[in-house]
Amino acid sequence: MATNVGITQNTVLIDIKTGLPTRDLFLLLNYLSTVAADLSTLVVEDAINNGVTTKAPSENAVYDALATRDTAIAAVVASVASLTTTVNTKISTALTLTGTATYDPPSLADGAGTTTTVTVTGAVLGDMALASFSLTTSGITITAWVSASDTVSVRFQNESGGVLDIASGTLKAAVLR
Repeated sequence: MATNVGITQNTVLIDIKTGLPTRDLFLLLNYLSTVAADLSTLVVEDAINNGVTTKAPSENAVYDALATRDTAIAAVVASVASLTTTVNTKISTALTLTGTATYDPPSLADGAGTTTTVTVTGAVLGDMALASFSLTTSGITITAWVSASDTVSVRFQNESGGVLDIASGTLKAAVLR
C-alpha cells in the first residue's frame, strides 16, 4: 500500500497516494484506528525521552507529554475523518456505474428463463453486478453479471411453480468495482 504514517512530537504525517483500491483504503482506515489507540503511549514516551521537555519525568514533563498526545490524537482524528470521506467518495463513485433499459419480459413457464442486456458504461469483466426491476418480481430470480465491456447481462428465471407474465418496466443494473 502506498501510504506512509509517521509520528514525531507534535506532528502526525499521513501521506496517502491517490488511486488506492477501496479495500486498501479500508485497510488504511483500520491501521489508522490502531495507530490512534496506541498513540498515547508513543507520544508520552517520545515527549519524555526525546526532548519535548528537558525536565526529568515529573508532573510538568507528564503534563507536557499529555498535551503533545492530545494534539497528536486530534491530528489523527482529523486525518481519519478526511480518509473516511475519501473512502465514502470512492465507494459512491464505484456505485455510480449504472444503466437502465425499458424491458418487457416474455411470459415464462415455471423453470423457464430469459436473458437481456443493459449498457453500463465503464463495466469490465470481473466487476460485480446487481440488477433490479421496477415492478414486482415475486417468483422470479434475477441474476446479473458483466458479460462484456460496458455490458451487464440480466437473467429472469421463473421459480414460482406456475406461468408468470410480468409487464414492461425499467430494468436497472449497477456495477461495483
